[in-house]
Amino acid sequence: MGLDEQYNNQRTVPDYTVYVQRYERMSAKVRTTLEIQPDLAYGEHPDELLDLYPAKDDNAPVQVFIHGGGWRQLSKDVSAFPAEAFVAAGVVFVTVGFSLIPAVRLETIVAQIRKSVAWLFANVAHFGGNPNRIHVCGHSSGAHLAGMLMSDNWQEACEVPVDVVKSGLLVSGLCDLEPVRLSYRNEHLELDRPAVRGNSLLYNLPKSGMPLIVAYGQHETDEFKRQSRTLFEAWQGIGGSCTSLQIDGRNHFDVILDLADRDEVLAQLALSLIRNSAS
Repeated sequence: MGLDEQYNNQRTVPDYTVYVQRYERMSAKVRTTLEIQPDLAYGEHPDELLDLYPAKDDNAPVQVFIHGGGWRQLSKDVSAFPAEAFVAAGVVFVTVGFSLIPAVRLETIVAQIRKSVAWLFANVAHFGGNPNRIHVCGHSSGAHLAGMLMSDNWQEACEVPVDVVKSGLLVSGLCDLEPVRLSYRNEHLELDRPAVRGNSLLYNLPKSGMPLIVAYGQHETDEFKRQSRTLFEAWQGIGGSCTSLQIDGRNHFDVILDLADRDEVLAQLALSLIRNSAS
């Protein structure tokens, strides 16, 4: 199977829109039942908005969620579905909006995600969050973006501590964009080799790693599984704590729905990362 097939997630399921519709329905329900601080501007661009779901108590840990969609689709509005599980556990839940390709280049999106975390560090206390307990999670291309928050080459420019991110949960993510560059996806991404090197966590590993979980569905392509295993091995190589997990019975699109159910292992692991990093 060639790279075009390996990086075409939609071909792994009969109809991926079924899952997108579930994201939409579940998120719509959450947005009407939970308290929400919507459309908080973390920058000047109209796309630079985030939604914040406060926890009941002040000084709560913060879970930042970055949606997938191939850097081209979806939004923060349809990515709220895990919020209820985290808020019920005493965690502030944040969904981040950002510009999409082809309106911007990938470098701009990475910069926006970093800007959003810097804004949260400076402002989340006003909404009951603890700026010293920020955790990140992403799905698919969102896991790639969350991974770029785990390098240590951007914090000084954004005026945040090097350890501003306390842990990461990367679900069905990409740590190396080189095979993506060589696939059909590059028709939209327009990556060259310097862009691959600058925007891949594998080539920008921190000197020491915060706790990390990489997870993927059983029915994902071999390349997506390999990407997660590669990051797992690289993280161990820098002495970081890392867990690699295959979620049985899940595909690329429904695996992230387990984050919305506290009885599922993915949600349990995410919450354990947060509990174990209490400060």
